[in-house]
Amino acid sequence: MKRLLIACFTLAAALSSAACRNNSNATPGTDDLYALVTKGMSCNQGGSGTSAETQMVCHYSVGDGLQFSIVSVGAADAGIVFDKVSADGPYRAAMSVKHGCVIVEPRADRAAAGVPQLAFVSPRSGKVYHTWQECAAGS
Repeated sequence: MKRLLIACFTLAAALSSAACRNNSNATPGTDDLYALVTKGMSCNQGGSGTSAETQMVCHYSVGDGLQFSIVSVGAADAGIVFDKVSADGPYRAAMSVKHGCVIVEPRADRAAAGVPQLAFVSPRSGKVYHTWQECAAGS
């Protein structure tokens, strides 16, 4: 029973931490791209570019030079709009046909040596993931 309570408490703490990540005032480290993308994410119902007020729109701002949005998150006709992609900005984004997620990565000249830093954003859920496998499976 004691182990079950500890396991439940650990799970609750982990979920609470993940849920509060967007509300943190701490600046994420430049080596934690997942945290940076998550911190720059905001979602709301309706808005410009949607055909219905009930559709979810998520905006992502990563560093100074990358901004994109997912319009109608979760819908079959969800769209991804790249609002700002600076050629000299520290980050870039691409789409994958295989898993259907937006891939955010540092530009080659800014990546840490030998350490791939990627974040994956799902147009199905609007969430940010650490791996493409999680993103492809995410809902």
